Amino acid sequence: MYNDDWYEDLLVGEYKYIENGVQKVNTLINFDNTDDLDSVYDHSLLGNYTILKKEFPGCSNSSLLEKRVRIYFEDPNPNLSYLVETMYMGLRHISEFGVADKIQIDFAKKGSSIIPFVAPQEPNLPFGRCMLIR
Repeated sequence: MYNDDWYEDLLVGEYKYIENGVQKVNTLINFDNTDDLDSVYDHSLLGNYTILKKEFPGCSNSSLLEKRVRIYFEDPNPNLSYLVETMYMGLRHISEFGVADKIQIDFAKKGSSIIPFVAPQEPNLPFGRCMLIR
């Protein structure tokens, strides 16, 4: 992707979250095969910032020099617009027995936000850690 100064690689995507059999979020419809690079910044997941162990969001079980990726994520609830730029995912690739078969995701919020009293106080995705297993 050309960002008006240089070319860079970006992770871009959408997501679906189901809790106890109930779909709470589904932004997958925003990502189709007709997407062009001009609309890449309009997606719910976007990022490319490489981080180390102690950088936000921290990861106590990664090695000191292990690289992870921080990406921004957006909740589709319009009442959470005050939180949009403060929610992140830290992605960690885990290889066990020489086979890459897991991705650890740490969901976190950075900084404080001013949220209207009537708005939900947290996004639909719970903060914390989850593991994607192939």
